[in-house]
Amino acid sequence: MGLAAMSVLAWSPEKRLLVEFRKILRWAQRAGQSAATVNPSPAPIVALPLEPGETVVGEVTNRTGRRFRFGTRAVYLESDRQWVRVPYDSIVAYHHIVETKSIPQKVSLKKEYGDRLILVDQHGIRYELDGLGRAFQGLHNFFTWLLARDDKPLQPPGRGLARGPWARDR
Repeated sequence: MGLAAMSVLAWSPEKRLLVEFRKILRWAQRAGQSAATVNPSPAPIVALPLEPGETVVGEVTNRTGRRFRFGTRAVYLESDRQWVRVPYDSIVAYHHIVETKSIPQKVSLKKEYGDRLILVDQHGIRYELDGLGRAFQGLHNFFTWLLARDDKPLQPPGRGLARGPWARDR
């Protein structure tokens, strides 16, 4: 592994998100807007449970109007007029479309759920980010990077969760 690849893993979540949000905006300019929107500088929300010193890097609004805010330490999911905070260091796995390795099942659901990410935390709680549109690829890249870092906690024992979509069943 070259020095450039190692340095990317050492980036902060904030720097990596800024890079991915810029890419998402470039893709949207080239291909046209998708049903989901990306805002790299969203207006502050009083009810957002930010920790001291934490800032919001960007926001994705999915095709149904649900918002996902990406902070320097956590992702915030809008749910019934409340915000659910999922710290990045608690995420031990993520999945694309569904939590299965069955290719035929994924293919059958791809048209409807092809822009879905499922995050799983260290307690086995799952969080769905649906309807991401063009933002999907950038967020997929971010979570792949996040789980590839060496400072991530180990996956919970007995849950059989992969550390990413590339992991094999043991």
